[in-house]
Amino acid sequence: MSAEPARRPPPEDESSPASGRASDQGRIDHALHLAALREHSLLSLSELSQNLSASPDLFHMADLVLYNLMGRFGTAKAALWLLSSGDRTAVLIRAHGISQSLARATGAACEATLLRDAAVDLQPVPKSLIGEVFGTDAGILAERTAFEVMAVVTARETPIGLVALGPRIGGLDYASLEMSSLQASCSVLGTAIQNLNLHARMAGNNLELRRANDELKELARLKSELLSNVSHELRTPLTIIIGYLELLLDPLMSREREREIMPIVVAEARKLNDMVGRLLTLSASSQGKLVLQMETGDIGNSIRLFCEERRPLINSYLREFTWSIEPGLPPVRFDRTRFMQVVEALVENATKFTPQGTLLRVVVRQVPDGARTAVAIEVTDSGPGIAPERLPHVFESFQQGDGSATRTIGGMGIGLSYSRQLVEAMGGRIEVRSELGRGTTFTISLAGAGIGAPASGAGTPSR
Repeated sequence: MSAEPARRPPPEDESSPASGRASDQGRIDHALHLAALREHSLLSLSELSQNLSASPDLFHMADLVLYNLMGRFGTAKAALWLLSSGDRTAVLIRAHGISQSLARATGAACEATLLRDAAVDLQPVPKSLIGEVFGTDAGILAERTAFEVMAVVTARETPIGLVALGPRIGGLDYASLEMSSLQASCSVLGTAIQNLNLHARMAGNNLELRRANDELKELARLKSELLSNVSHELRTPLTIIIGYLELLLDPLMSREREREIMPIVVAEARKLNDMVGRLLTLSASSQGKLVLQMETGDIGNSIRLFCEERRPLINSYLREFTWSIEPGLPPVRFDRTRFMQVVEALVENATKFTPQGTLLRVVVRQVPDGARTAVAIEVTDSGPGIAPERLPHVFESFQQGDGSATRTIGGMGIGLSYSRQLVEAMGGRIEVRSELGRGTTFTISLAGAGIGAPASGAGTPSR
């Protein structure tokens, strides 16, 4: 008796209880898989956030984010651009697996979209929509760079940058879960960058506060030094004036002796008046209230008259004094009285801070100044010079070339600061060069008032 062939069981109806159980199990497995992926993504985000919070460097942050994303999604290409705070251009911060030039070009092509207010609401953009969202050029460059997705980095609802990722290993797609994870990572990065910028601003403010505090301390020191110097410098002529005036009260003093004393009293009074005038001018200049009586004229003749008048006095201090004024100087715009105060301050400074036997020389000459001609006035001495570390501070108020000179030589320390403010108020400039053991030269430059015949009597031969 032959055996009957085995009968195949009829296919299960999908609506049968067994089929329903298998379908439910599949959905459960898929849900568990998605939950595991989300948990892994959340753990990665938490770790990323902690690492970013601990990083004090923007470029280190960029590496942390890109390496995290590359490892999480399995891609070998990634790039990050940030919008500069100044001109709002897309600056390439980091690029992995792509040439720097292509990455920069891609960022530049996306700038216009990033600058729009609507960019803050953009979800991660897949490759198929990059050209539509960021523009045709961006789409073409995305094809060349093989970027599969781009996501906007935001901070405080403001676009600040862009992240791009390449294809995933194995050809996997960036599904909705990956897109959400990428957007969350960009939000974490935006918050970290915002915190870093706040920290940088706080550090900058602290630095400014420390500088301001140092300046206040220096100001307090200078005020104390000013009071000391001014009281000494003003007391000296006052003491002389009072002493001689008391002598004049003597009824037995002869007329001849009175005639000898009066010029000394007048000279000391003028010196006192000049000191007070300098202080007032310096104060007015620092407050922007200095008024100049500008004129166009011959500067060479004024300097020649000054040199001729001062040579006997300077020689009496055992300093040799010479001058040279180039003929044919162009006229200049200047306040004659104020400018001669500057020349006097420079010559007085050179006399005071050099030893006996020093050569002092004033040179006035033409120098080129772009399309016009300028007049340069040089005051040179062959003295000890100024130390290099003191040279940048010689034009500051109440400073002198040598700190010890304040005690041994005296002076209010306002001559050079006073001179610079006056020269700059006249549209000129003053510079200094010095070499220890070789001497110092101060140079004032004033632009010529125009092209034409030189002012009369402008030149005198060298002496």
